[in-house]
Amino acid sequence: MNFRNKMLELNGYFGTISAAYSEYARAKSISFNKLMVYYALFMSSPCKQKQIADWCGITKQTVHVVIKDMLNEGFVTLSHGKNKKEKLVTISEKGKKVIFPIIEELLEKEVTSLKQFGEDIDVFIKNVGLFSEMLEKNLLERNKKLQSNGSILKRK
Repeated sequence: MNFRNKMLELNGYFGTISAAYSEYARAKSISFNKLMVYYALFMSSPCKQKQIADWCGITKQTVHVVIKDMLNEGFVTLSHGKNKKEKLVTISEKGKKVIFPIIEELLEKEVTSLKQFGEDIDVFIKNVGLFSEMLEKNLLERNKKLQSNGSILKRK
């Protein structure tokens, strides 16, 4: 089995998924990053910007820019967390009127897509989860080895 070709095929599918979310965001006149922040806040508000960044897989700086924009629109509020440095982001009532319909429609489309798998959905989700865990572990191990050699730019 040619695993490199399998990985290329899989990355093509991940690209298609990302493009679908980007198109959905564009249809709603928002950026992909804003859609991801909306989604994270819909799922868990209030939360810290770092949590949003980790969940979305985007940088904390990007999240900060999106949150700043959402603050200006009146869609979120900031409050202090456990310490003064920690800020919690909460969807405002105005934000709920905009964000909730967008994410609820998206969730409906995602659920429809998952239902099309039928009984195979549990196996699919389990395997995607396992692959995610293995890839993360292998990538982190590789980065640690490179860093311990003095530079992450060195190649073996």
